[in-house]
Amino acid sequence: MKQFTLALMLASLGQAGEKKPPRVLTDAETHNAYDLSVKRIYSELKAPSTAHWSSFEEAVIKPALFNQISVTIQTDAQNSFGAMLRNTWRCTVNGPNKKGQYHVLCIEQR
Repeated sequence: MKQFTLALMLASLGQAGEKKPPRVLTDAETHNAYDLSVKRIYSELKAPSTAHWSSFEEAVIKPALFNQISVTIQTDAQNSFGAMLRNTWRCTVNGPNKKGQYHVLCIEQR
């Protein structure tokens, strides 16, 4: 019984160690994820008209789990007191779903 359990554990470790090659994003996917993230962050800001964004080239865009894309963007924007603050936003873009819609979740890092 112990030998069977050990063999089963070793077999599962071998499978876990096998890695798939990382997903490569297309230019269209990266630009779309950036644009969707900027729109989502824009809706979250106190004074969106004052916002300055990191450029597309400065943003960190990479594949995440399943059909997700991770986007990290920095913004300079005024807070509710008028002070200009720099914040880093981490967004996860999910989709598209069967209707062609995307779900974007952005969290402000402090």
